[in-house]
Amino acid sequence: MIDEIILLLIRIAKGQSIDSDKYKDFLKKLQSEGIVARTKDGWKLALPPEKIKLREIYEIVEKNEEKDVECDFKEVCDYDYHKKRIERRVKEILEDTTLRDLLFAEHLKNP
Repeated sequence: MIDEIILLLIRIAKGQSIDSDKYKDFLKKLQSEGIVARTKDGWKLALPPEKIKLREIYEIVEKNEEKDVECDFKEVCDYDYHKKRIERRVKEILEDTTLRDLLFAEHLKNP
């Protein structure tokens, strides 16, 4: 789902039309977090793309899905430990990546 929301933000940044009904709930979340703003014609970024960190988007989208589970079996605990390590690394990369980075990279691929 995170990839869909990032692509949605790229479309908004480019001024392209989006399916507001399909993403209504996420647009409201992003609006309440100050990422997007409603306009008379649709949606726009509320911040410059270089100010929007992908980690913020990730945390908005994934906010309700994180649940801590107690470990009853060693294998589950080991898996959970490594999963959390991977998630931490992904979040570090997302913290260093902005929406502008993606817009610029896309421009390089499609001049």
